Amino acid sequence: MPPQPARVQVEQPASESTVGTDADGLGRFMLDDAAPGPARLVCTPADSGPICTEWTTL
Repeated sequence: MPPQPARVQVEQPASESTVGTDADGLGRFMLDDAAPGPARLVCTPADSGPICTEWTTL
């Protein structure tokens, strides 16, 4: 996928809420509120459905 704006959310099994932000036109983003522990990113570009990463540890 080429770099593009998207909604980026962090899913964490220990949390009932998600942390999210918007990526800029180059796909760059920063999240300050994600807790340490297992997490995955869910990226949703404007022109397609969500894309999930593998689970990782923050």
